[in-house]
Order: sequence, then structure tokens, then C-alpha cells
Amino acid sequence: MLALCGVIFVPTHGLTCYVCGEMDAGCEDTFTTATQKDGCTVCSKQKYWAFGSQVVTRTCFKSLESIGCSNGKVGGYYADICYCHTHLCNSGYSVSIITKMMCLWIFSLSVFTVWD
Repeated sequence: MLALCGVIFVPTHGLTCYVCGEMDAGCEDTFTTATQKDGCTVCSKQKYWAFGSQVVTRTCFKSLESIGCSNGKVGGYYADICYCHTHLCNSGYSVSIITKMMCLWIFSLSVFTVWD
């Protein structure tokens, strides 16, 4: 069962990602609409803060990026940037939280199954 956790998060080619930007209505942090793009290697969600406003973009990358989230200053703006490699993983939720919850659930399942 624990091996399943590693299998779920192995990078693959041909992912489907949400794609939208600051000019798209509904591309907020928890979004309502977005285009889906196939053939991605990595999905990304970026949040930028500038002039008191938050801008969210979701993108598809063909090149391999480091998986996970980081924050800091990018181009003079504060940003949270997350890269993930599962289908439609750049939704409104934090990639790291979803990954941790999934692994915890699989671990719990394996522990409680052993005691039956």
C-alpha cells in the first residue's frame, strides 16, 4: 500500500492542466472556470500580489520544473508558485497539502488493514 503513494506522484508526460490567467474571469484562487490543456509535463499555479491586488494564473509546462511550492519576490512582486505533476493538480488547493493528505490516507489504510 505504501508503494502506491510513490506511484501516484511519479512524473508523467501527457498531463492535463488547468490554464487561465489574470485576464480570464473566474481564474481566482478558488476558480470557477478554466480551459484544460493536454500534453503537459508539469502544471503550475501562481499567485502574485501587486498594488493591493492578487493575480492568479494557472499554466502548463512542457519542461520539467521542481515539484512543490515556494514563495518570495519575483519580478518585484510577492508570489506563491506551485508546480505539480498529476492530472488537473493546479486547482484551488495547495499541492503540498493534497500530497500530504493522500500519503497520510494511504498510510492509515495500510496500518488499519494490518490489524484486522
